[in-house]
Amino acid sequence: MLYDLRDKLLKFIGLAALIVVTLIAILVWQGWSVSIRPPLECWGSRQSFFPNTGSYWEIAQKEFPKSDPRMVSDALVRMNGGTYYGGAIYVPQGCKSR
Repeated sequence: MLYDLRDKLLKFIGLAALIVVTLIAILVWQGWSVSIRPPLECWGSRQSFFPNTGSYWEIAQKEFPKSDPRMVSDALVRMNGGTYYGGAIYVPQGCKSR
């Protein structure tokens, strides 16, 4: 009886593994890919004023045009917290990918 339970469990695990591998193979065949970006490293801090800018995203695009705006805007949110309402904020001295 114990061996029957063990055999059923092993068959279930094998079937589950086969399904997962098959799904991954189908996704890769269809062009699915995973891109791993190195983390962004920002250093320093300075206060800046952006009178004609409505979001951290726009500031990230203007201040760091060669960096990924998603990563820079995340750094701006961490430095200043919450939503941008205009006015003076803290901006990193520089940002680059590691």
